[in-house]
Amino acid sequence: RCLQAWEAFGYAIGSQVAPALMLSDAASNFAAAVATALPTPGAVPCAAVLAAKGLGLVEMSLRILDRKRKVAEAALEASSSSIVARLEELRAQACYFAQADAHAYCGLLAAAVFDSAGGDERDRKWRRTRWTRRCTVVPLCVARCALEGAQAAADAMGPVKKGAASAIGDLTAGGSLLLEAAQLALRMADLNLGGSSAAA
Repeated sequence: RCLQAWEAFGYAIGSQVAPALMLSDAASNFAAAVATALPTPGAVPCAAVLAAKGLGLVEMSLRILDRKRKVAEAALEASSSSIVARLEELRAQACYFAQADAHAYCGLLAAAVFDSAGGDERDRKWRRTRWTRRCTVVPLCVARCALEGAQAAADAMGPVKKGAASAIGDLTAGGSLLLEAAQLALRMADLNLGGSSAAA
């Protein structure tokens, strides 16, 4: 029981420390962290980081478009700027959700280890349900960010082709990354829901 308590405590500490460390690392360090035998960062943080990169590419393409537009097209530039601002918000959200998933998953693991030591069944079920719900909400939020960004990429395709052809490859890549991130996040949410049903 003492070992289980320490293990649960370790996951509880990890739920606070892992999110802070995850996005402060360089790309190579993040990839190395994913490759370890630890439970997080896993698929959802990877989907969130993928979404953030895709949003960054779409954002970059629109910034290039704005830079290349003539002064006479100032009204259109203002419209593009509002889209860029929204993409910037979504990118920040995606980074936050990468950290939020690490917190939620470590919380779920801590609850699972703690529950294995016994206790009131209602309390154990409440803890499992609470943390499983959080582990399901986060990938759904990642998917929402990614799909909104993918729609922005699709809408920008025509203007970028016309006004900033050099950025079309980046825009296309950004849209593809966002669709992949959304698909992965939704798949993880579905798996988490299945796990919740099995546990119930």
